Amino acid sequence: MQDQSVVRAFPTAGHPQGSTKPDLCAQCELRPRLGALTRCATCVRVAAEADRQSHQAAESRVASKRSAREAEARAAAERQAALERLGEMYLQFAATPEGTRFLEAQHAELIGPRNDHEYVKAALARDKEREVAANEITVVSHMVEWGRNYLALTLRNDRDHARARQVSAILQRLLEAELRYHPDPHDKTTSADYAQKRTPKHEFGRTSRSRKR
Repeated sequence: MQDQSVVRAFPTAGHPQGSTKPDLCAQCELRPRLGALTRCATCVRVAAEADRQSHQAAESRVASKRSAREAEARAAAERQAALERLGEMYLQFAATPEGTRFLEAQHAELIGPRNDHEYVKAALARDKEREVAANEITVVSHMVEWGRNYLALTLRNDRDHARARQVSAILQRLLEAELRYHPDPHDKTTSADYAQKRTPKHEFGRTSRSRKR
């Protein structure tokens, strides 16, 4: 009688009261519990193995990140050391007579005029285009509106559209600026939105009726 009362007082989780014995594993409910634990030895070993694998995986991830950071730091240190060695070699070479002559020749080539054919041809072409634009422009207007500055050019023949396009293209190349074309808003012959004149409603049919008479 005393054993039965103990069984009813401590039922197993997930089962009706008194349906199983309290000494069975609370996880698998098949094997007896291990000592004062609520799980059997098999379930304890499985849980311990899962914890061990999870811990090893976490340590592996941390070690991989640490290795990547260390490799990046070593590579940066090697690059810095290589640059320092290269700088020391350059300074040593510059201190020699050969290095001095080499640097003087490089400096003279950089600051000296270029006499190659392509450079001279390009310079002459730019001078010619600059002369063409200067001959066509008669007035440079500086305008300020709402605090913003604008520059406008007046051409010698301001109705010659082809010449104006040529000058604008030349200035775009010389100034290396963006070219924006604004069509004439008052030119109704080239406007696609220009509405044709329509006959008033009170005059519809008047011409045809007059002809029939």
